[in-house]
Amino acid sequence: ATYDRNVDYNIFISNDAVPTTAEMTINFRFGQDPANPLASGIRITGLPGNGPIVIPCETPFTTPNGINVMAGLFDDPFNFDPQGLKDTRSTGRLSIRSDRNLFTGKNSTGVVFEFPRALIVNGNNKIATYGTTARFPGTQP
Repeated sequence: ATYDRNVDYNIFISNDAVPTTAEMTINFRFGQDPANPLASGIRITGLPGNGPIVIPCETPFTTPNGINVMAGLFDDPFNFDPQGLKDTRSTGRLSIRSDRNLFTGKNSTGVVFEFPRALIVNGNNKIATYGTTARFPGTQP
């Protein structure tokens, strides 16, 4: 996997009545794994109830208050049957099958957070999330 150290990632979580204001901001950035100079790591700040954490990529991690985090390669979650699409277009009958998947065995790079509900709820307010990415000036992919 390739992890770009020149991109700053933010996830904003709102748990008040105004979904466009963030009560929590989680920031992360990739870099070198401090325990293994040949591997990638991730530095995360803003996790509820935790200080900054630095963990290796491709390794599941659980914070003391139960937040699960993993950065790494994941099996692509999308399913696409190009032959089924071609058959559907030529015959007019839906011919897409779930056992033919162009994306089987393909990987996507991702960061996954799983929170105990109690860490992010605020009464009966809905939870809203949004994210941003920004490349540092003067850097290229």
